[in-house]
Amino acid sequence: MKQKFFADHYGAAEKLWEDVGSNNVKIYDVQDYQNVAQIPVHPLGLTAKWTHVAVATSGEEATGRDWMIVAPYRLDASKATNEKCYDIDPVLFVLESDTGSPHPSGAVAYHQTFADRTTPVTGFKDMTLEVAVNDLRSKVTTGLLPLPAAPPGVLEAMQHMVGKLRADFIGESARERQSHE
Repeated sequence: MKQKFFADHYGAAEKLWEDVGSNNVKIYDVQDYQNVAQIPVHPLGLTAKWTHVAVATSGEEATGRDWMIVAPYRLDASKATNEKCYDIDPVLFVLESDTGSPHPSGAVAYHQTFADRTTPVTGFKDMTLEVAVNDLRSKVTTGLLPLPAAPPGVLEAMQHMVGKLRADFIGESARERQSHE
């Protein structure tokens, strides 16, 4: 499991919190997302393959923490077959519930394995990756929705990343984690 901690020097978490609010998900087109936030673990080589970005927030009253997942949908192609698939590369922010300010624990990013992380995208086999990305970007429906309406991969990413953070870095036992769910 590959993970990376980083500092939010550009205030991305607070900007996104202001834009998305509590217990919501917002689907951004890539340009709108980049106008709101910049996260240092997202190099241009990856952002060029994004079709859209989902940002979801969930509160946790018992601990006074809120969680924000930034889930870019990166299009990838099999080298052998040229079949396309989405790969979600999530970043998790821990926020203070009262203010939406970043928690001192910081943020953690990506390469995790969870349900719906990679999903096939059909109908683009004969297109180059660049053409497929541009076509899919033109079809993205953006907007703000309540958290339960988030795409399954986004909810899976949040649940997985929060669980990993609790277990590996906060030091909560399985029983403590279940009491928060």
